[in-house]
Amino acid sequence: MSNRRALQIEYNKLYFSYFKELFIHFYGTVMTSYNKVNGKYTCEDIDLTENILRDEWGFKGVVMSDWNAGTDAVTSMKAGNDMLQPGQERQYKAILEAVQNGTLDEAILNRNVKRILELVVKCHTFENYKYANETDLKAHAIIDRTIGAEGIVLLDNRSALPLTANVKTIALYGTTSYDMVPAGMGFGSTGVGYYCVSLVEGMRNAGYTVDADLIKKYKKHLFDEQKRLYPNGKPPFSLTPLKRAEEFVPTSDELSAQVKNNDVAIITLGRTSGEASDRRVEEFYLKENESALIKQVAEAYRAAGKKVIVILNICSPVETASWKNMVDAVICAFQPGQEVGNCVADVLTGKVNPSGHLPMTFAIKYGDAPSDSNFPYDYEFKMPSFAMGSGMNFESKEKEEKPKEAVRNVDFTDYEEGIYVGYRYFETFDKEVSYPFGHGLSYTTFSFEIVSSDINGDNCEMKVAVKNTGNCAGKESVQVYVKAPAGGLEKPAKELKAFAKTKLLQPGESEVVTLSWKLMDMASLNEKSSSWELPKGTYQWMVGASSADVRCTVTQKVSKAQKVKVHNAMIPPYKIAQHDMVKR
Repeated sequence: MSNRRALQIEYNKLYFSYFKELFIHFYGTVMTSYNKVNGKYTCEDIDLTENILRDEWGFKGVVMSDWNAGTDAVTSMKAGNDMLQPGQERQYKAILEAVQNGTLDEAILNRNVKRILELVVKCHTFENYKYANETDLKAHAIIDRTIGAEGIVLLDNRSALPLTANVKTIALYGTTSYDMVPAGMGFGSTGVGYYCVSLVEGMRNAGYTVDADLIKKYKKHLFDEQKRLYPNGKPPFSLTPLKRAEEFVPTSDELSAQVKNNDVAIITLGRTSGEASDRRVEEFYLKENESALIKQVAEAYRAAGKKVIVILNICSPVETASWKNMVDAVICAFQPGQEVGNCVADVLTGKVNPSGHLPMTFAIKYGDAPSDSNFPYDYEFKMPSFAMGSGMNFESKEKEEKPKEAVRNVDFTDYEEGIYVGYRYFETFDKEVSYPFGHGLSYTTFSFEIVSSDINGDNCEMKVAVKNTGNCAGKESVQVYVKAPAGGLEKPAKELKAFAKTKLLQPGESEVVTLSWKLMDMASLNEKSSSWELPKGTYQWMVGASSADVRCTVTQKVSKAQKVKVHNAMIPPYKIAQHDMVKR
């Protein structure tokens, strides 16, 4: 497992602060990850589980390891990792021997057992809860379809969507239109579900005619590709993403006939993800056949005055800057679950007005962000053979020779970008992007107006009036970014502090949404003093529809500086260099 090496300020500012609020009111279980952080396995790090999680954040539940994580059961016990999963004979023996020889205080073992028993007595099973014998799959499907459509992001729209009343027949291009990606792969096996609605089914369910000749061509192509990729049959389960069919591009004669027979073209591009491996750089960029498909389909349909729409059924960003102006609309569906085809159809038809916003930035090219160079973008991961839940790894017949020295971005990763992750980097250093963080269009328009803003003790609050100024009903997400006063500790240009979505607003209707956050959420970590520090001065509170689309701003003055001490924990035992891209 890789070793994640980063400064204290990065862990505290970017990661810990967003988990802290959750654990204050949460009594359940927390699982430590497989990897090391600054040289220690997370399940063996007392700073992480006892000092930060329990002492600073007040967590009262159970901490458990991931499956077969870590190497030292006794150290895990001392660190407050109460439960080791799935439990191995060697771990039992090591713990027992450590108690017997005095290297593990029995009081620590009793403490960990007590936490587990406290959770047990709070469980439904302990209270003889009567579980239903059948799962309501129809109700689940309705929920999935609703949530899935809510999360779809309209990236671009040049009067192509929602589909107009004169659109009756649709040409679906791209193998993913016929074999959609509902979710990622992993131990949950979410990529292999009870069923998955294709875009063909979704558009038919919405009352459209889908080009039958194209369906036949893609069915044959997918069948041939599966035989090529999986001569012994497609595996029912995989931790890593399964290989997907390559695209094919229709001939010019075929395209001419398809343009004549259809009212609109929809191209779906897919990307998969998995628990056991990272994406490679070639998955960010479009493949040659994907680029050719977009270019040729767009040229043919637009020459005939017909619209072309691209659906991104993806797990994370792909390159869009080189082709997005070739088409009339771009929708990012992400991976919305088994109802994916219906979710996309609901948005295309206008049954659902898209209201999703991007939770990440779409860069123009790979390498535009400083974190890109500290990622195994060109590493091919080979999954070891193992038995799930057995606690046993089967030895491969061919023994791999491990390199003597640790390999950068494989055995360890240095987080040289510091606090400049994602939009914090792009906004601070004025780097052009394809689509900014928080971006998301609608079929209607909205106006924002700040009604009030206030600091009351430890709480910050804004009230924003959102008005639907367009011609159809829709929802909007209001985002609040804060710009701290200049000087003192290093800070990004702005940071998201709160967001909220409106109800469904009819044309002309308004709603006042309340956005709140803690005063110390605007603080920065001082590594030298091990404290969160909030400088006095004037703060800008910015209301926007994305990190790059600020609509209105108000200032608030903090008259007295504040400081909150924290544990001097998780100090990297080595120097972490600063990436050249973030040097100021």
